[in-house]
Amino acid sequence: ELNHKGQLFTIPYNITNGDIGTIEIDPDFVSLFLFIETSPDKDGILEITIPREILDPIEENGEYDFTILVHGEETKHEETGNSPCFRTVTIPIPAGTEEVEIIESPHPSSRLSHGILPPPFVYVATDKDRYEMGGIITILGCTSLALDDREIILEVLNLEGKVYRTIIITPNIDGSFSTSLVIEGKDAIVGTYTAKAVYADKSATSSFEVFEWNIYNMSVEGQAYKIPYKITNGEIKEMYVYPGSASIIIPIEGHPSQDGSLEIVVPRELVNQDTQSSVDEPLYVVVYTHDYLEVDGKQVSSPCSRTLSIPFPAGTKEIEFGSFLRGRPLAEPPPLSVSTDKHNYELGESITVRGRTCSFLDEEVNIQILNPEGEVYKTVSATPNINGQFSASIVVEGEHVINGNYTTRATYAGQSDTITFVVPEFPVSIIIFATAISFIFVTRLIPSLKIGSRKNQLNQT
Repeated sequence: ELNHKGQLFTIPYNITNGDIGTIEIDPDFVSLFLFIETSPDKDGILEITIPREILDPIEENGEYDFTILVHGEETKHEETGNSPCFRTVTIPIPAGTEEVEIIESPHPSSRLSHGILPPPFVYVATDKDRYEMGGIITILGCTSLALDDREIILEVLNLEGKVYRTIIITPNIDGSFSTSLVIEGKDAIVGTYTAKAVYADKSATSSFEVFEWNIYNMSVEGQAYKIPYKITNGEIKEMYVYPGSASIIIPIEGHPSQDGSLEIVVPRELVNQDTQSSVDEPLYVVVYTHDYLEVDGKQVSSPCSRTLSIPFPAGTKEIEFGSFLRGRPLAEPPPLSVSTDKHNYELGESITVRGRTCSFLDEEVNIQILNPEGEVYKTVSATPNINGQFSASIVVEGEHVINGNYTTRATYAGQSDTITFVVPEFPVSIIIFATAISFIFVTRLIPSLKIGSRKNQLNQT
C-alpha cells in the first residue's frame, strides 16, 4: 500500500529476479522512489501500474512519457498499459539495482491549470457508440486503485430507465474490467441504453444506441435470402436481381417532398465483383425520379458483403446498384468457419465457440459437439446476425464426460467446418448455451492484492 494525500493506493507490480522493498513519494509529489532488492548477477524486468492520481504526465496537448532513472541514470522503458485510471510501464532492471525513480515529467504542471479534469474514481465505456439489435456489446472500464471493494455492479438500463441486465464483475488487479452482452429477447427495445458501473459507492455511466434492421426476403434462382435494410422517407415495394446481370433493382415509393436515404447490406454472391482484382471497385448507384441520376453513396466492403448508404431525392421511384460485369455467374461465398477462444480448458472455464458464414440464407447454423469417441454429445442451433457471425457459450463442469479431444462441427447451407478443444483428464460434463448471436460474459477473476500479498503470490508462482 502507498499513502498519498491521506488515501491508500494498492500498487500492482511484477518483478523478475528481485523484489520491491518499499515505495516512497518525493516531497514535491512528482516522482516515485522504488527501493528494490535484485539478484547480484541476473538482470530482471519490472512491470508496475501507476495510478493517475499519483503520477500522470499529461497536459492540454496530450500525454507524455515518464522519465525513469535507474541509480540516477535515465533508462529506456515501455508503456504496456493505459486507461483513464492508470498507466503501466515495463522497465529493464540490471543486476544489482537498488533504486528506481519514476518521474512525472521534467517540469510537472497542474492538470487543473490546463482545464484537465482529475482522473475518475470509476470509468466505464463501450467499444462502439451504435450496435445492431443482437450484436455483441463490449463494456469496459477501470477503477481507482485508491478504492477497495470486491465487486463492480454493472447495470444496463434501457431508454425507459428500466434495468435490462445486471452483471457483477470482479476487477482485475490493476483495476481494469470488461464484459460482453447481447441486447435481444422480449425485453429488448431499440433506443439509447446506459451502462452504469458502481464500485465502492462511486459510479460512472456511458451511453450507447441499439438499432434494428428491416429484413427483405428476396428469392434468387429459387434460393431465399434475407437482405437487411433501413430506409427514411420512403417505402420499398420490391427487390430483385436484374436477370442476367450483377445488379439489384429496388422499386420504392419516395416521399413526394422530402429527400430520403437507404442503407442496405448485400451479400457478395448477389452483387458480383471481378475476383481477378485485389481492390474493390465501387458499385454503380443510380436513382430514378423523372430521369435516371447517378449518385454517390458511402460503400463499406467486408469479405461477405457490401453495405451501401444511398441518398435519394424526393419523389424517387426506383434505385439500382451493382456491377457492370454483366452475364457472369454468381460468385461463390467464402467458406463457413468456426473457432474456439482457446484450445485447452480447465474445469469450470467458459469456452466461446465462434463462427462466420458469408451466406445470407434464411437458415440456422447447426452445431454439434462430438466426444473423443466420435459420438454426438450435444446438438444446438444458432442464427447468424446480419454480418454472418454466430456463437455459442460452453461451460466445462460435471462428472459424466469423457476426457480428451472434443470436436465442434458447424454446418450451414451445405458447408461445414470443425475445430477441436481438449477436456483435461478428470470427469467433466459440457453444458451448452446458444443464442442468435450469443451472450458472452468473460471476466478474469483476480483478487485485489496489496504489495505484501502480491509478493507472496509471486513467490508461490
